[in-house]
Amino acid sequence: MSETITNQKTQTATKEKSDWRKMCGGYGDKLEAIWFGIILLWGGAVALLTAGGYAATISWWDGGAVFFTGAGVITILALMNRNNNPAYAPPEKISYIFALFLLLLGVDGLTGWALFWPVMLVIVGGSILHDAFGKNS
Repeated sequence: MSETITNQKTQTATKEKSDWRKMCGGYGDKLEAIWFGIILLWGGAVALLTAGGYAATISWWDGGAVFFTGAGVITILALMNRNNNPAYAPPEKISYIFALFLLLLGVDGLTGWALFWPVMLVIVGGSILHDAFGKNS
């Protein structure tokens, strides 16, 4: 009887864990979990530096822009690692677009670069056309 209760608890915990993963984006493998954890650590570090006043001495510091720039760089490095590691499936094109989006959003905030949205529109539009007229058409 106690084994049945233990198995039910284990199954419930496993189901709750998988439901939580789906709700939070459902990272599928260890590499995605590591990437997600590093992004959260980066965000926490930026928030602590900003809220603690330590970043006030840096003239160019904008917490949001620094976070997005760092998140973009971290994502690009994770995608490069995934692409060069045969144990993992290669990343999809949308992952690269997302990484570029994060990076350019951060650079826009740090430099006041007004070309962020036009460049993103060109990249996304070009990507859609590439898929439409690519080798699979």
